[in-house]
Amino acid sequence: MIMLIFFIVIIVLCVVMIRYTIKNKVGLNVASAITLRPGETRITSLIVSWKHKAFYVSRHSIPQGTLDITDQRIVFTATSGTKVNFEVEKDDIASVRSAGLFMDIRTKSGDSYLVGTSWKKELKGYLRQMGVPVE
Repeated sequence: MIMLIFFIVIIVLCVVMIRYTIKNKVGLNVASAITLRPGETRITSLIVSWKHKAFYVSRHSIPQGTLDITDQRIVFTATSGTKVNFEVEKDDIASVRSAGLFMDIRTKSGDSYLVGTSWKKELKGYLRQMGVPVE
């Protein structure tokens, strides 16, 4: 009986946390991690993870950080996990498409950046606002 009550409490807490995250849009419009260039306009900043390797020994080593989207570029700045960063200029982006749980940002040189976020729909909208081709 105690286990059943414990299980119900855990389920209720999970539902409350999910609703809180959705209602307050946790991870959207976070503090920017970059300095804007002259004439550059910030569109948004999101919390994302970047899957830059095929395999990770620990989930704690997956780079997580801020993806800053401006009218000129996309910049990932790692805040936890492996300390890696990337920057892609708007003119270098060939396409953006959904890839399962991730968004695949492909460059004209053939590089691919898989970024994961709970806000894929919003990320697509921000990238369209930036003016890159989103499929």
